[in-house]
Amino acid sequence: MTIVSTAVEANGWVLAVTGTWPATGGAWEFGGADRPNGRFLLNGIDQFPLDADGAPKVELLVDTPGFDRVGGAAQANAARRRTVVATKALRRPHGAALELDERDNGDGTRTVRLALSDRVHATAAVSEARFAAGWKAGHPGGAVTPVANLSSRQPVPPISRWAVPPYTIVGGSAEAPAHLAQVDVLIASHHPEHWGSERNQACAALKLTATDGVLSRDFWFVAPQTSPLHGDGLRCWGGAIDLSGMNSGMITIHRTVYPWLGAARSTGSGHSTSLTGSLSSAHDTPLQLLYDPDGARYLARRRFVFVDATSPLTATSQSGSVALHGSIDAARAAATGTKPASIAVALQAFRTLLDANAGLNLAQANGVSQGGTRAADYWEILLTDNQVHATGPAVTGSGASINAREGLVIVRSDPEAPNPRATTILRSGSAAGGFLQCTRWWWRGFRLELGQATLTSGSGSVLLLDRMTVTGKAGYESSTNQFFSSGGETRFVLEGDMFAYGSQPGGQLVRNSRYTRTIGGSTLVNCRIGREAGTNRGVQAFALPNDTPDVMLWNCRAFEWSGPIFSALSGSGSHGNPATLRRIAVVNTLLEGAAGEAALQIGEYFHTQMQDCIWEGSTLMGSRYNWHNETPMPFLASGATVTAGVVGHGLTAGAAVTVGGLSPAAFNGSFTVASVPDANRFTYVAASAPGALAAYAGGTVTRAGDGAVFAVERPSLDHGGNCVRNMVFDRNATKQDQWVGDGTQTGGWELLYGVGQSCVFRANRGVNSPQDWQYAWAGVRSETDTAYGVQTNPAAYTDYYGLVDDATNSGSGGWGGDYRPSGAKASRLIGKAALACIDRDIDGQPRAAQFSAGAFEADSVPVAAETLAPVSGGIGQAAEPSQLWWFGDLAPAGALHAQAAAGGALAGIGPGAAPGAALRTLAVEQEDRVLSAPGD
Repeated sequence: MTIVSTAVEANGWVLAVTGTWPATGGAWEFGGADRPNGRFLLNGIDQFPLDADGAPKVELLVDTPGFDRVGGAAQANAARRRTVVATKALRRPHGAALELDERDNGDGTRTVRLALSDRVHATAAVSEARFAAGWKAGHPGGAVTPVANLSSRQPVPPISRWAVPPYTIVGGSAEAPAHLAQVDVLIASHHPEHWGSERNQACAALKLTATDGVLSRDFWFVAPQTSPLHGDGLRCWGGAIDLSGMNSGMITIHRTVYPWLGAARSTGSGHSTSLTGSLSSAHDTPLQLLYDPDGARYLARRRFVFVDATSPLTATSQSGSVALHGSIDAARAAATGTKPASIAVALQAFRTLLDANAGLNLAQANGVSQGGTRAADYWEILLTDNQVHATGPAVTGSGASINAREGLVIVRSDPEAPNPRATTILRSGSAAGGFLQCTRWWWRGFRLELGQATLTSGSGSVLLLDRMTVTGKAGYESSTNQFFSSGGETRFVLEGDMFAYGSQPGGQLVRNSRYTRTIGGSTLVNCRIGREAGTNRGVQAFALPNDTPDVMLWNCRAFEWSGPIFSALSGSGSHGNPATLRRIAVVNTLLEGAAGEAALQIGEYFHTQMQDCIWEGSTLMGSRYNWHNETPMPFLASGATVTAGVVGHGLTAGAAVTVGGLSPAAFNGSFTVASVPDANRFTYVAASAPGALAAYAGGTVTRAGDGAVFAVERPSLDHGGNCVRNMVFDRNATKQDQWVGDGTQTGGWELLYGVGQSCVFRANRGVNSPQDWQYAWAGVRSETDTAYGVQTNPAAYTDYYGLVDDATNSGSGGWGGDYRPSGAKASRLIGKAALACIDRDIDGQPRAAQFSAGAFEADSVPVAAETLAPVSGGIGQAAEPSQLWWFGDLAPAGALHAQAAAGGALAGIGPGAAPGAALRTLAVEQEDRVLSAPGD
């Protein structure tokens, strides 16, 4: 019984072991208590006791090119060592599912196939395969060196996103120059590491490169930092970069991530002179900032004006009577009769001044071609407190519009207003406001009441919503009107409060914001969807953009949500057919879902697959997460209406089609296509209700137009390259070949065998067919509740995890729960996780070498604290009353924010302020976030 050779197969996750042994006797037995999908047993003895969770019997020593961290930077290493273990012997597909996947080579040797814990990359060298005695029952073991690596798999590149908006300004004065820009970056990777005392490091290093088109400068970061921005204490990569010596104007910043394994990944190089260079949702989008160290380019030329709704200057033709000022204080003190009555009149006054004073316009700089006339970059329109404002009529004049040419035009509240997010109101009217000739906006620190009509006519380009409260105006809480009648704007949302409105505005980046309905965006960070009673809250909690890789969902929470966490792509899309969710990172996220609801359906009824995604450190309770290899049901009938699943059918509504070879016969015949839901489905109406499809083998669909014939079949999906670690699922099921019994569904076996999965916990409440829904291997150091007799009975669901308060309708049913592992209950999650791409949990608690699985550290972990800066702000996250978090550095003006506790309405009030009637309580839990001073 000698091992002759070993080879990693082309898929990268199967090890073929060839040796001289007799045919392995026994049969596959499903449903074992310790292996949900069974083992290969002979007389009750496991023939492959590989013990991947204990003392692994088969180990590969794998050397992969990547990077080390040396001297504050990344240094290439052509052979970074890691160990990959074998987890389980493979069986054959359905039809021969009781047989071991072992073949007789006809030369006295046999080959058995073993699943590996992770993928081996094509770039790697496997220096040795170690077999401990007993890896195969009765086999003495041994070592093989070298190991043939036939893998075609490439390392998955790191996923990264900017966590700050573009077009903000680094500006100072001659007396106090400013050079530092704070740049925050989120990074998720498939292969994080502990590096010395630094735990849970996503990458070896991050390099930021800043350029003005002539000068370039690199900045290296070799550990995460706690961001001082936006009041959330975000633990992320990046930090302050010094732009000293660069030319004033537009600055382009690129990021390059150096992973521990694989090639570096960058957003590119060179200077972007496009005014929309930062507006794409693609990974390769650079960050554009404006640099004005001494204020000479933008800040010294600024003008300020207060809008006063009681002013007589209501028409744009009266703009010549508007007085513009060089400071906020002077603008505030001006006589009412010199103030515009609306934003439109203020903009018209800007245009009038710029037309008459060519010296105020911007000179060309840093290669940006559209600097120049009527440039109101960072000019400020302030809204008088305790008033309701309107955008006003159209701004008039031909030629170039009034606009920010490189930066943004600011509309903001009075910095001296005590609670402007309740009392400074911009409200939509009964008809759309006029076209304002401005498309680049920064709205700061007031209240928007939307509905009935859009705020303005025309379209937008950039809209930064900074510390804004957005709600529906009275009587229009279910409206979905937005800002611009023609849309088109790319939004960024910081510290937002959105409630009681039908379509709560999201953005490309949404950070530290509270919603009660769907949040949309490609980078969602520290966001919370609170509870809101009696409304239609939307289908998906987080609306991620279709056909966009590298989307991130980071430190987010959704409470009492009965729909999907996000919707899977359907149709073909830019990632091919089938549609593919590619490189989506879900990190430190909580979804309090509803039992019986599907929070995610990948490959279930839709031709959709998931590849190269990261699911890390999240707690997903209540709902079910179905990752299937079911693909479209071939034909489903609802009465006489049939939905046909035919991949790439190429049909259009009204086309003629012939169906044949199906059973019952009522499915067959010549029909007219009624509708086309997507590229893989069409509908038709049969002569009579056909009922359930009994057989489809040999069935065909023929297009009458060109005679093209399509076989009716279930194509196999490929859920490959995914990393699932430190996860807590209430229910996570997979359907594979044992569910669809035609022997075709084997393309998803990388998922079935738990490749790339570790420390994954599945309570599986509500799983009613244990054998058919489970993983053949659940992942290294993973746990699955196999007490199916209990967990299939809702009345007898058990508290499998020992959480502080599981308030889903599978638990206490009170909603707004506390999903930290409970020390008092000796939660099985405590200390069970290992390796993550960030060293904090969703609440900012530190994560060491061993920590709790899921989004939260245990309730018994001491509260971490940070020293307050002299000028500081704080934010209290939703939690039990005893938990309070403080984060420093919101200088120059302090801001105090409080987020509502989960149990009821609560608002923190700034120093010297008192709660007043203007505070609006939500239906269930949120109130307006109180802003003591907007700050700069």
